[in-house]
Amino acid sequence: MSQFDKDDVEDLGLLKLDVLGIRMQSAMSHAVQEIKRVDGVSIDLDDETQIPFDDPATFSLIQSTRTLGCFQIESPGQRELIGKFAPSTFEDVIIDIALFARGRLSQT
Repeated sequence: MSQFDKDDVEDLGLLKLDVLGIRMQSAMSHAVQEIKRVDGVSIDLDDETQIPFDDPATFSLIQSTRTLGCFQIESPGQRELIGKFAPSTFEDVIIDIALFARGRLSQT
């Protein structure tokens, strides 16, 4: 595994993959620890019963475009797209992120 500037990867004939970075994993771990410290609630991020993929309040927030600070859906362009697309399922969010990333690729 090597790290190259995103613009140089294509010239080198390499495949670029975006992966969830260590900083985001650390931020998620910190958030779980803070929830336990402040509220006394233990959260298992792999347990769908604790973190449902169909929470209406979550999708209402996403559709409102108030997603600044929400990983993958916080940029101005992404907020505009989710406002138009109005995702209402987890699968819709996946599609939205994929479409937005594809749009960025076709503009370069």
